[in-house]
Amino acid sequence: MKSIKVKNSLILQRQHLPNSEIIVKYISFLTISLLDKIAIVIREKLNLTALKLPLVKVLQGGAWIAGRKIPKELRKDGTPPIKIKSDGTIF
Repeated sequence: MKSIKVKNSLILQRQHLPNSEIIVKYISFLTISLLDKIAIVIREKLNLTALKLPLVKVLQGGAWIAGRKIPKELRKDGTPPIKIKSDGTIF
């Protein structure tokens, strides 16, 4: 899978409110572009159909947790690449 990069690196240098256009586009892009691909891989490994493992379960059970685990592996402080000014309750 190709890596995802921001068009403007200045975005990475400051925090953004959860309802800012940058964060809304960031979250929606990742969800739309990657969720179907993630679901296919998981369903194949578990030998499940889309009816047995719908996208909502993939999102909650895998993508949400992975979205917290992977940044911890990639960055010392465990933060996401785009800083969100939040206490964590918004998502």
